[in-house]
Amino acid sequence: QATSQPAASASLPKFKVPLPMSPQEKLVQVRDLAIKHGLNLDQACLKGLARLPFFKAKDMIDEVLLGGKDRAGVRNPSKYLMIGCQKMTGGLGVEQGLAMELAVSLGV
Repeated sequence: QATSQPAASASLPKFKVPLPMSPQEKLVQVRDLAIKHGLNLDQACLKGLARLPFFKAKDMIDEVLLGGKDRAGVRNPSKYLMIGCQKMTGGLGVEQGLAMELAVSLGV
């Protein structure tokens, strides 16, 4: 008279792990932050900011609000932010570049 309990329910985790934010959700989050601060950024700029971690995108938007690098004001916020995004999303680091060179030389 053994009672069978479902084994599947015992193997399920007891806590929920949040899924990472999708690129589209991140883009909406960055757009909402820009609108909240009164910036009307173009789509290319928003895509560039969405590729960065949110705290960096927020810092860049705050920098525009403070007047740019020299605090004299920013004429074109979208262009200023796009240039900043391009500077931040540079090429490979030294270690990655060396690893890539090794992989190419080995024919991987």
